[in-house]
This record gives sequence, C-alpha cells and structure tokens, in this order.
Amino acid sequence: MKVYICIELILLVLLFKRKKYHLEYVTISFLLMLMAAIRSEFVGADVRVYFIEYEWNGAKSWKDALTSSEYSFTIYCKFLNSLGLGNYGFLAVTAILFAILLALAIETNHSNRILTLSLYYFAGLYTQSFCVIRQSFAVVISLIAYSRLEKNYSHRTPYNKGHFQSFPIGFVIGMIIAIGFHPTVIVLLALPVMMLFYGKKRCRKPSVFLRDGILCMSAALIILPVLYPFILQHSNKKYQDLYGGGYVTGPFGNWKSGILLVALYLIFYIAYYNNWKKLTEKENIIVGSVIMLAFACSSLSIINSTLGRTNLFFEGLMILMLSKLLNHGYTRIKSVNFYVILVFATYFVLYLVRDSISVVPYRIR
Repeated sequence: MKVYICIELILLVLLFKRKKYHLEYVTISFLLMLMAAIRSEFVGADVRVYFIEYEWNGAKSWKDALTSSEYSFTIYCKFLNSLGLGNYGFLAVTAILFAILLALAIETNHSNRILTLSLYYFAGLYTQSFCVIRQSFAVVISLIAYSRLEKNYSHRTPYNKGHFQSFPIGFVIGMIIAIGFHPTVIVLLALPVMMLFYGKKRCRKPSVFLRDGILCMSAALIILPVLYPFILQHSNKKYQDLYGGGYVTGPFGNWKSGILLVALYLIFYIAYYNNWKKLTEKENIIVGSVIMLAFACSSLSIINSTLGRTNLFFEGLMILMLSKLLNHGYTRIKSVNFYVILVFATYFVLYLVRDSISVVPYRIR
C-alpha cells in the first residue's frame, strides 16, 4: 500500500505547485506504467483469469478472433501470441499500451496533464487497470473517441441551441473499437443523445441536470427490482452467473459501494456548481449531460457490483470534466476546488483500504 500512497503524495506536491511540470508528468506516467508492467500476477484479482483468456484467445483462428463478441481484445491477444509473448509479456505490453492510450486521451481532450492524471489516479481508475483490463482499455479508448464527439458539437448563440455539425464518425469508430474490448461501453451512446436533448432546452442551470439525474436514478431503483430478476431468470446461465450476483433473489446487493459512488458524484456536482459560470454554453451542456447520466447510471452500482462497472465509463468522463472545472484556482486553500481535490485524494486512501480488486499489497513478480 505504501507505494500507492507515495505516488499519491508526489502527485499532490506537483498539483499544488504553480508551475507546469512537463518532465515530471512524463516521469510519473512512466513510473505508473512500469509499476503495472512488472507487477506480480497476484496484484489484481482477475490477472490469472486474463492469463487463461490470453492463451485461449491465442489458440483461436483469425476468423474466430474477428467474429468474437470481444473482437478487439481477442485480436489483440491473438496478435501478441503470434509474436511469441508469454503471459508476463502480455502483462507488460498491456501496461505500456494502456499508459499510451491514457496519455492520448489527455492530449486529444486538451486537458491539464498533471491534474487529469492525478484525478484519474485518485479515483482509482489507474489501479483498476491492474484488474479489469478489458474494461480499462474500453474506458481510455472511449475517452479518445469522446474528443471527436466534443469537437463535432457546436452551440448556436443566436438560437441558443446545441447541435452536431456533421455525423461524428470519429466517435463512432472509436466506440466500435471500445465495444470490442467491453460491450458495456455502449452506455456512452446515451451521451450524444443527452447533448442534443439539453442543447434544445432553455434552462441549463446545474440544478436541472442534478434533478434529472436523481429522477432517473430513482426511477431505475423502483423499476429494476421488479424487471431485472425477470430478465436474468430468462437469460442463459452465463449471464445469470456474470450479472446476477444473487440479485435474482434480492435487490440492492451492492448498496454500500453504490452510495459511496453517489457521494463521489455529489463532489463532482459541487465542483460543477462552483465553476459552471466559467464554462462556455457548449461546455455547460456537455458537463451537465455527464452529471445527469452519472447519477442515473449509479443506480446500477447500487443494485449489483458487476452491473456497477458500467459506471467506470462515466467516472472516466467525470475526470475529463473535472479537469476543465478545476483547472483554475485549485491551488488556493480558500477555494472550493482545493477541497474537491483533497476529497478525491482521501477517497483513494479509502479505496485502497477497501481493496475490492486485490491490488494491495503491491508486489513485483
């Protein structure tokens, strides 16, 4: 656990200095990549399962790889196997590729580098990549794809309406690749829909987005306890085992973790409320849409831990939004933004103590 806390402290020091640290950003990114690359197979609950999947996918034909439901990941495993890489070679290349994709996500979204990397780390998303490898790839790829969606979105000042200038082909291509790693990323297709929806609304105050998110979350919590067990009972056993988690016989099996996630989203909302007047109308629509969807999707985390993993995609978007919101004034002790960052830093310590994905203690192979 000490190694994780040391990296957190380094990031906090870099964050609260009033300089732009390009070399330090590259160094800390490399350190995180190295930590992931040389870790033991016991750091991350699912690593040994991924070793089995890696060998299994490597034995498939290219035709089977292309037609697999997880085509991106299967092709990736097949390619690395063709290079003769063993299990630890797969782990090292995966760590390198993830670090590169995260850096690309930060660059393509023109985010504050140290701030975004720090928040990504504090939210536990970097250490999540030690365990949920396929979904972590899907998250960073979807964040790169999002940059194309944002670039394509425009707000017409005279008409006070948001719209897409053309079909966001870059976003769609990125999503197709991400879906091939983890199909649950499809939940992000709701984002452009919400951007168009709120782009036509006259009132776009923070309270509107929060209200809609809580209403959707409440509706899901009322409807799903009835509907979800019925769906599971009429699904094949694979999906009952994967997404059931005891829910067939009773709802809200993950409510403690779900409430913690809602609390994190509330901190996100406080940061938004404190800074929304500094945003352009286009940025306000996008951040508000993410707020609304994050709260709505948090209902899934309350219901079931496996379903709750869909929140990783909105957590990734939350980090990008927070990078815009907190970019100014977070170094001042009297600023709300300062305490938002401290809350995230505290959350990371609690995340390590809980250790739900077995990344503590850190061990080198």
